[in-house]
Amino acid sequence: MARDFLRTHGRPAHITEIVTGIGKEPTHKNKVSLASVMSTYARQGKVFTKVPGKPNTFGLVGVEYPIFGTLNLTEARPTDEDEIPLEEEGATEIEDDIEIVT
Repeated sequence: MARDFLRTHGRPAHITEIVTGIGKEPTHKNKVSLASVMSTYARQGKVFTKVPGKPNTFGLVGVEYPIFGTLNLTEARPTDEDEIPLEEEGATEIEDDIEIVT
């Protein structure tokens, strides 16, 4: 779902925009859950990448974006400071209805 949204969207998007774009409520829990999954894929160099200098903003690996150029794995490695904090109660659980299709 998130991958399809980013393909259709045609540019990187902030996690709030992605969550809304896949038809979910942009609650903190939904944003943290999806950002956590997408960050894991980005760290592994699969499917998603982080946009350098834009916290919680994701694009697709290897896609050419006019403003950013091609996002590659070395430029877009996420750092701990780029992540949404997970300290809120219940925020570490991944929602069952958020689906990442690879």
